[in-house]
Amino acid sequence: MPVRALLALLTVLLTVSVAAHAADWPEQIRHEAEVGGYRLVDTPELNRMMAADKSLLILDVRPDYEYRDGHIPGAVNVEFDLGDEHGAAPVKLDRIRRLAGADTSRPIVIYCRSLQCLRSAIAARSVAAMGYDNVLRYAKGWFGWLDTHPELKPKSRAELGPGDPFPSFPITPLNPELREYLGLGEGKKSILQAIGSEFLLVQIFNSECPACVKGLETVKQYWNRVQNDPVMAERLRFVGIASHDCPTDAEAFAKRHSIPFPVFTDPNGSLHEQTGYSSLPVTFLLRKSAKGRWQVVMVKDGLGGASRFYRDMRSSVKTDF
Repeated sequence: MPVRALLALLTVLLTVSVAAHAADWPEQIRHEAEVGGYRLVDTPELNRMMAADKSLLILDVRPDYEYRDGHIPGAVNVEFDLGDEHGAAPVKLDRIRRLAGADTSRPIVIYCRSLQCLRSAIAARSVAAMGYDNVLRYAKGWFGWLDTHPELKPKSRAELGPGDPFPSFPITPLNPELREYLGLGEGKKSILQAIGSEFLLVQIFNSECPACVKGLETVKQYWNRVQNDPVMAERLRFVGIASHDCPTDAEAFAKRHSIPFPVFTDPNGSLHEQTGYSSLPVTFLLRKSAKGRWQVVMVKDGLGGASRFYRDMRSSVKTDF
């Protein structure tokens, strides 16, 4: 076969392969890459790059405590957050420049937690804007890496279900208004177990998770309906737990989305881990046991079944009243 024909065939095959691969990504993620000036890389391609290209720079843009808990081999931690959307701090960009060096064609792979995490998109766009022309976003993130490297996964816990005790958790800081709403009088510890209601709805979410935003809108609808039902309003309290979030991010998120109930932070994700659920958001309806401990009544994992969950929750809360 003539050389020109062979090259043309290879070009067509490569184009088809890339197009087919691109189609595997959600439209929003592909659009972000096109606009941001970077490419997307999947797990097999990243494995090949790590094995073949010694110049590869991998940036983990999650918080440092998540990085310490586990990361892709060889990755360097440079934390990004939603505040970098409109321009990362110069000190952060200077560090990336020192790590990447002067070769603007050097391959740079950037990842965060999962497909729902926005940090890697923000970081990839920022690095591409610095003039580096071989920036790749590993959009599946650390969770995607764990899916294909199960030996790195921590031992999984059984998912909490009806009748299981719910873990204790500190809820600070608390102002007098929040203490009153949660029934935490003077001398009571600022922990989840001390909340003085018969029932408690706990929504665990993350401020960078698009599905969590939708889930919180649903919980806000629950809240509004409960406030119009005197029995439920008396017996049920709401709490949000921002998993893997710092207090400033959680506070800004709560204000931005007008969350009407208290939101507390779980920076290390310990509570979410103890529930045994791997995804977010996850919603629990709890009831105080005779021994004063919270027990799981119902669980809603993800976004489905919102109307049914409310009906069952209403039935549970109003039983024996």
